[in-house]
Amino acid sequence: MAEMALSMSLTNGRVSIAVGDYEFYADALFGLLDHSYTIDEETLYREFESAVRDLFRESDSFSDPKKLLLKFDKRCGALLAKKSTFVVITSVNLKDAVPRGRTVNQCAIRFHKTLPRKFRSARAALLKVENSVGINVENDGYLFVEVTVTAVNDYTAFEMAMEALAVYRGLIQLHVSKTINQFAGPTLAHRYPAEPQLKLGNIHTVHTAEGGPIQNAHWFEETINKDPAIEGENFAAADDGVRRFLRKMTNSSPEFSQFCTKFIAAYTTALDTRDADAKLVRFWLCLELLTGADDAKNIIKRIAFFYSNQEVVVAQLKALRSARNSHVHAGAKPPRVALKNFVLVGFIENLIVFVVSNHFKFDNRQQWWDFMSTTTDIKSIDEQIARLRMVKKFARPARGVPEQSDDSHP
Repeated sequence: MAEMALSMSLTNGRVSIAVGDYEFYADALFGLLDHSYTIDEETLYREFESAVRDLFRESDSFSDPKKLLLKFDKRCGALLAKKSTFVVITSVNLKDAVPRGRTVNQCAIRFHKTLPRKFRSARAALLKVENSVGINVENDGYLFVEVTVTAVNDYTAFEMAMEALAVYRGLIQLHVSKTINQFAGPTLAHRYPAEPQLKLGNIHTVHTAEGGPIQNAHWFEETINKDPAIEGENFAAADDGVRRFLRKMTNSSPEFSQFCTKFIAAYTTALDTRDADAKLVRFWLCLELLTGADDAKNIIKRIAFFYSNQEVVVAQLKALRSARNSHVHAGAKPPRVALKNFVLVGFIENLIVFVVSNHFKFDNRQQWWDFMSTTTDIKSIDEQIARLRMVKKFARPARGVPEQSDDSHP
């Protein structure tokens, strides 16, 4: 903060900032903030800068980071007190099967065969807007998706809706069969699919609750999705699986539910990634998020914890990590990357199913990570239990509490 102050000046109550190092220091300081506000990053940064200026006017306390945080929290609280209702409209590649409506992270998701009337004129006008990928028509045969969100602004509403849909699509992915398609096509990508079952359409628009347009609140996919709509056979069973998993997440602690949201959304983002090499890296990021580790040794150790054939699993994961490192650090394209992605999908989905299914055992992500770090060697476990009993037996009791013996225990 002291370095930032060197680029700042105060004249008649107005804060001026000289061109120089201020932006670099401000960006770095903002990156250190730990918050849980559901506000888009650009808006948060503007509020942070405003808090910096407010504090500088009180120059005698500018070096106090606690006062800066108080001002930042106050500004964010004022924003959150003025939420509005927005509706995000997009589409998914389902042709006939209309899923039941679901609520994900307080976002109400509804599916429609035809676009509700109140959104039609605003969305039709946006289709005429020029865009870099030249999209001016809806995806043929796709279902429309309506996501109702309460948020501080339109972009935050868009981000919340996309995350909610990512969770929904990720849970659908868990409940569809993954098979090796020997005769599906000429490439490994056809034989070993690692693509999302539910794909978003090309156009996403944000509307008022009444259906009206919001200026500049529309987004187009960077890469055109030309995939045809799918029939959605046996979709009812997958949709019921989504219902059960959402109930488990809802019944977990808020902190643990948010953790589940983040890693499921990250998994969907990885599935959406078109480039196979980039997909490999994103799948490893999912494993880092799930295991709470960023070094290969601990990631592999924590994943192998769940498997009886640990030596085989460790060998597989080491080979997969080596392929990832060759790509990231040496720029070498991994061979048979589609096959590797297919294997990683199996590891990721096994972990997701386990952690969500056992939500009642964990209050927060740290408890889950600690659980994964537990030894599975029976002898080591017995030795730890014996040591803990000895510590309990000889630990000094609190004043006024009679010492109790554990001799009666086996």
